[in-house]
Amino acid sequence: QYPRIERRRTDLMLESELTELFKQNYRMEIANGDESLLSLWARAMPRVQLAMRTVGINAIGKVTRQDNERLSKIVSTEVPSLRRQFARALGDAPKQ
Repeated sequence: QYPRIERRRTDLMLESELTELFKQNYRMEIANGDESLLSLWARAMPRVQLAMRTVGINAIGKVTRQDNERLSKIVSTEVPSLRRQFARALGDAPKQ
């Protein structure tokens, strides 16, 4: 019915396209050297692909703006805070 949408869905089944979409969405974090984010993606991506293949991309659900805002807060605030706490627990960072 909508050839461009169907073509995009097909493209997103490819690891390279899915990873490129991820990199576009998190380009600032990646540019800032957030290697852990790339590591998390490397572990999550095969599961995302499996879900897309088994239940289909439509069954995965839509991400809302609120979902993106929550995830952004986790990535930009909570993850760095947890890293600092971990570093302090190991004695590797000054207390803030």
